Amino acid sequence: FISELARIPGIKDISLTTNGVLLAEQAQAIWEAGIRRINISLDSLDPGRYAQITRQDLFHQVWQGILAAEAVGFQPIKINVVALKGINEDEIPAFGRLSLEKPFHIRFIELMPVGPETGCQAERYLQGDEILDRLQTLGAMEPLNGRSLDGPARRWKYSGARGEIGLISPISNHFCASCNRLRLTADGKLRTCIFSDDETDLREVLRQGATDEQLEAIIQQAIARKPKEHPHQLSPVPGRCQRQMSKIGG
Repeated sequence: FISELARIPGIKDISLTTNGVLLAEQAQAIWEAGIRRINISLDSLDPGRYAQITRQDLFHQVWQGILAAEAVGFQPIKINVVALKGINEDEIPAFGRLSLEKPFHIRFIELMPVGPETGCQAERYLQGDEILDRLQTLGAMEPLNGRSLDGPARRWKYSGARGEIGLISPISNHFCASCNRLRLTADGKLRTCIFSDDETDLREVLRQGATDEQLEAIIQQAIARKPKEHPHQLSPVPGRCQRQMSKIGG
């Protein structure tokens, strides 16, 4: 599928987001299929805590996958860390040090109000400024200019670091006005906002034989309905996204 996608005219870049569990054995094949950038979810560098968060004792398997991706040549390798108060906030400096030692882009992400258990998660929310405060205990960070593929991340780098730091803060410093993201779920639904359950069923449109022109018009109509901004709090809100993140695609 990836190799066929890479051959479509007009597609300039393809990246992959993964939990890394099967990455060690598949890194080379993914590279050969045309992927050059990879994002890996890793919320802890401690095997026991990783198992607590994910309910799977697979830290070492994931870490070997990250090292395999580095050996194959993926650039950049982005490690996504959801910062959780009372869970992994004490590891923020350790992840920062990882950017000094490895050419990895460590991206800290505020806990987002996605999924049916949002109300139960509010106590785990850690604000972006608190994340930065902990990172700055390692030393000053130089801000980096944004790039076209950065998306919503703000970026910094420690002096002499091989990698860099990113921060995605959809709650404390939302980026709705500059959001350029659309998401297509595995079951063919187009989502214009990660925090909303408003979807356009493109699979059904295609099954009904829509032309390319009709499909383009439907997508444009969906974009026109994209909300100006999302509710910026973690408490339950009517109409907010009830899909789990794993079913949206990140």
